[in-house]
Amino acid sequence: MKIKWYIPLMLMCICIFAFTSCSKSSDEEDLTSEETQDFSFTQAIVVNNETEEFSESVVLKATDYNKAFDEFDGKIKSIEVKQIKYIITNFNGPENQELITASLSVADGSGNGAEILATATNMILADIQNQEQTIDPETAGLNKLQLMMKNSPHTATMTLSGTANSTPITLTLTYTIKGSITVYID
Repeated sequence: MKIKWYIPLMLMCICIFAFTSCSKSSDEEDLTSEETQDFSFTQAIVVNNETEEFSESVVLKATDYNKAFDEFDGKIKSIEVKQIKYIITNFNGPENQELITASLSVADGSGNGAEILATATNMILADIQNQEQTIDPETAGLNKLQLMMKNSPHTATMTLSGTANSTPITLTLTYTIKGSITVYID
């Protein structure tokens, strides 16, 4: 007879233990809420070179373009770059000047660990100036860019380098990066 009384009590204790051990703390619950915001960065790289080989760098600080990078520092879940476009303006070289090779690379804020984001070959500058182009990014470069923007200090070094068939080479490459930032919110 006493066994009948202990079995329901034991089952009730097991259920209480199982349900209470699965509940989240309030800190964990706060981190499960997410918010996604779009961002857009536009930055120029100016090339003014007297030799056929060139390399110019700029530092991209995501916090300068979108306050969410600063506001949610340490709470960024993911960065997704959805589109990268560029336009060449201020071209002031010979009419038949060609970029034999050109690459846009991304590195950390100090310029270390560079990965190629995009490459191009045999481009007649006069033919493509003032025409917006879409970049089909290399996977390693895209991953590096997203990682540099996700992690503090949310900074990347963008480098345009290449070789032209004649000198001087004078142009401005303005690139635009569009994407989204997903953050954990309180």
